[in-house]
This record gives sequence, structure tokens and C-alpha cells, in this order.
Amino acid sequence: PRTYATKWIEQVMPQFDLADEDIKALRAFLASRTDARVPVRYAYHGPGEERIIAGRRLVARYNCTGCHVIENTGGDIRRLYVDNPTLAPPILLGEGEKVQAGWLFNFVKAPQPIRPWLSLRMPTFGLADEEANTVVGYFEALDRVQVPFVHIEKAAFSPESVAAGKLLTGKDYFDCFSCHQRGAQKPQGPPEGWAPDLALAHQRLNPEWIIKWLHDPQKVMPGTKMPSFFPGGPPDVLGGDDEAQIRALRDYVVSLGLPDVTPSPQQAAGVTSAGPGASQ
Repeated sequence: PRTYATKWIEQVMPQFDLADEDIKALRAFLASRTDARVPVRYAYHGPGEERIIAGRRLVARYNCTGCHVIENTGGDIRRLYVDNPTLAPPILLGEGEKVQAGWLFNFVKAPQPIRPWLSLRMPTFGLADEEANTVVGYFEALDRVQVPFVHIEKAAFSPESVAAGKLLTGKDYFDCFSCHQRGAQKPQGPPEGWAPDLALAHQRLNPEWIIKWLHDPQKVMPGTKMPSFFPGGPPDVLGGDDEAQIRALRDYVVSLGLPDVTPSPQQAAGVTSAGPGASQ
């Protein structure tokens, strides 16, 4: 700036010695300070924005927010369940990260009971494949899911980890099945205290989401009745290692209902032992 100084005009603007990149950025910013609108073709579209817009249109068309809370809005029917909110349709927070893409596609095409004791049922809309894919892409884009597909094999689990997880779900520790259904086995107590069927976890839930959920259920789903067991797991299981116990719970829950398969030579040699998603 000082190059513009003359003996009649004093330049008081400091000399910042800006780099060329900084000068270009400053020039672009100053040029943007105008009332003129940016043409639509130059407008920025964030990653997944088109999928989110398409999903919102579909949600509006089928009035999904009449029952579900999606993007922190809707759930109108929940006012009828103020006394027993667990009997209301679920809040779809983080659904793209939570469930497997293949399961969600099949579910919206032909809904199956996840909580069979509920009197309210998800309707069958007869969605076309393209519409079902739009729903899946919408939730994945909301949660910025990069790799939606999961491959799970029972042989990929460490038997020791599965056994420890089974022990932790028992009555001497977390007593998980006092609330959760397991296949045809119903929990004890009134239905408003029951939780989803864990026998469906291997086909429904993303294994990495289960890890996140067990770390802090309230952070993932504020207001959930799911208790938080960590940090502070039992000291006599897996040496009191919280992370190992969380992985063990995940491994056992996901292994429920999985068919036994012959392990590969690498798995038999113990090369793969960290569970699903370890190589992703």
C-alpha cells in the first residue's frame, strides 16, 4: 500500500506482506461484497445435498414426520404417548449411521416388526426400488456415511471375545435380556420397558455403531432408557478393560443368529480377530 504514497498523500495502511494466496482470497472476498445474487449454477452444493433434498421430498410426500422425528422435527403422533413414550414410533436420529443399508432398503419396502409388542405398526407404502434407495441415500447423507455396506461372518469373531460378551449380558452382570427381546424369548416386566430384539442385530445394526452406542447411549440418543455401563465395567472380565468389554458385547450381540461357517486359513491362524469392520 505504501507504493501509492505521495508527498501530498500519506499512506497509513500497514504493510502486511501478504502471500499471493492471501491476496487472492482477500480479493475474492471483497468482490463478493455486493447485493448481486450469485447465479444458481455457481451455488455451492455440499456433499450429499442432492440426496438430502430428494429424501426430504419423499419424507414430505409420505408424511413420515407424522409419526417419526426426523431432523429434529415431526413426531406429531408422540403427543398421544406422553405417558409411555417408548410405545411411540422411534426417533430416527442417526439412522444412516445406525442401520445397515441393505436392511433399511428391505424394511422400507416391506416393514417387519422390530418391537413386536407395539400396537402401532409401520405402514407398507409400496415404495418402488428407486424410492427405497432414495430413503437409504437420504439417511446416509444426513450422517455422512461413506461406506454403507457391511459384511459380517461369525468366523471373524474371536471365540474368547464372544464368550466374554455372553457372560457380560448375563444376570450376574448387565442382564441385557431383562429388557431386550432375543428371538422368541420375551423380556420380563411390562412391554413399555422392553427393548428391540437383539437377535436381529447382525442383519440390522452397523457393528461400528454398536461400539459408539455402548460408549455413551445418552449422547447418541438423548433421553433413551438404555443405561450406560461404561466407563466402569466389571474388573473380573477381560481384566476390567472397558474397550475390550465393549467389543466383546458387540461381538456377542452381532453373532446371535449368524450361521456357523468354516474359517479361512487366515482366520484360523488368528489373523482376523477384531470383529466386523476391522478391515474397513
